[in-house]
Amino acid sequence: MRLLSFVTVFLFSFSLAATGFAEENGTSVSKERLTPEELNYLVNEVGNTQEESEDLPVEVSRRLIEEEAKVIDSGLEFMFIYDPEVTKPGQISTFASIAATTLKMGGTVYKVKSDRSKEDKFYIYGNF
Repeated sequence: MRLLSFVTVFLFSFSLAATGFAEENGTSVSKERLTPEELNYLVNEVGNTQEESEDLPVEVSRRLIEEEAKVIDSGLEFMFIYDPEVTKPGQISTFASIAATTLKMGGTVYKVKSDRSKEDKFYIYGNF
């Protein structure tokens, strides 16, 4: 019994030590970057701003270039979020208070090359 306890404690302490050295594998973040020519194309031909071009994921940017996209409309809005904590008896309230913050929302509509003749195709991209 004593040996079993010792082995259990040893394995438990080893597992805690092993998790302390865990590293992020980076599978969700692409290390691939756009070339300067691709960034220039997005700004000069597509119609994005420099900031929009740098914020787009690489896969989306390359698809827009491939489909000869043109910006139709874009917008940016800042939303101020404030949820007062004061509630009256019998009033429905949130489960937890929401901290006052600012939310930046943006979106762009692109017209891209259509796979059907005489029909338009659009690509809409948004972020917050």
